[in-house]
Amino acid sequence: SSKAASALALSEARVVCATWESCAAELPSLLAAGAVRERLRTLPLPPATSSPPSSPSSLSSPPSPWLRWLARDERRLERAYTLLSFLAHAYVWGEVPVVTRLPSCLSLPWTAVAAALSRRPVLTYASFNLHNWRRIDPTRPIELGNTCRLCNFLGGQDEEWFSAVHVSIEAAAG
Repeated sequence: SSKAASALALSEARVVCATWESCAAELPSLLAAGAVRERLRTLPLPPATSSPPSSPSSLSSPPSPWLRWLARDERRLERAYTLLSFLAHAYVWGEVPVVTRLPSCLSLPWTAVAAALSRRPVLTYASFNLHNWRRIDPTRPIELGNTCRLCNFLGGQDEEWFSAVHVSIEAAAG
């Protein structure tokens, strides 16, 4: 039945998103080991992912169940965009030589999520900083020393503080 197929697709979508989270958490180690491309090439495609949304064949087709599931919660959609942005940029820039093509397991979902947000698939200021942190102590204000990044390329204090300063400035600005 179509309900059973849809439920299966959503279950698979959750697994794919969890895999993106897992790979993003591994980025510092994968980049240090020179193994990021090998690992990211093995990512599963979300269920029913086919051509990019900009292709003529997909303009009239409805969004796939996994994308509808993501789009029901803007925070989940932003998180997917941030994760895919980090993974894609790590794939392109993380090893020598730099590559100009992404595997479909990254390019297709990233393009679809970007289109759902009316954005281009690129690591933006917002995805690098504004949608990529949490409070360390939720009872304290957003300030230097009380935020940490959710995704990092190499990790370390430099990367952490670069973002923390921007998050604190944006929070102070309202």
